[in-house]
Amino acid sequence: MNKNRGMFLEDLINRSCDYLWNKKIGFITKRFTKVHISKVDGNRVSGFFGSKNFVDYSGQINGQHIEFEAKTTKNNKLYFKNIKTAQLDFLINMKQMKSLAFFIIYFYSENLIVKLDAMVIKKMMDDKIKAITIDEAIKKGKELKVLYPGIIKFWK
Repeated sequence: MNKNRGMFLEDLINRSCDYLWNKKIGFITKRFTKVHISKVDGNRVSGFFGSKNFVDYSGQINGQHIEFEAKTTKNNKLYFKNIKTAQLDFLINMKQMKSLAFFIIYFYSENLIVKLDAMVIKKMMDDKIKAITIDEAIKKGKELKVLYPGIIKFWK
């Protein structure tokens, strides 16, 4: 799998966000990682990426606030070491404030997309479980189908 493996899921989500906006259902935007510029020397710029403390997407659908993180794995499981504590804590806090807060996981090996509530991931991590398998994800979450014209209805 190439280094841009997450681009497939990101493209689907971005198309879905455009669909929501065009249908006047909601507005969701992607948060970008901050870049800190440390030095400018003529045409040469040096810098580094800041730490990412928030989740990938934020917005509102049908009047309800929504926050979610997108993850892609080439394995038949998602290892929780790939979820930053700050991201999970943020989603749990948002959930406690009555926001929709979840993960969208793309299992590349099976071409499968699953939506999982943030509380499911938190409970598993609290129970010292190190990963969620495809079967567990389907059982505890909701499989999302790719629909024409290349969208996934994660808001349902």
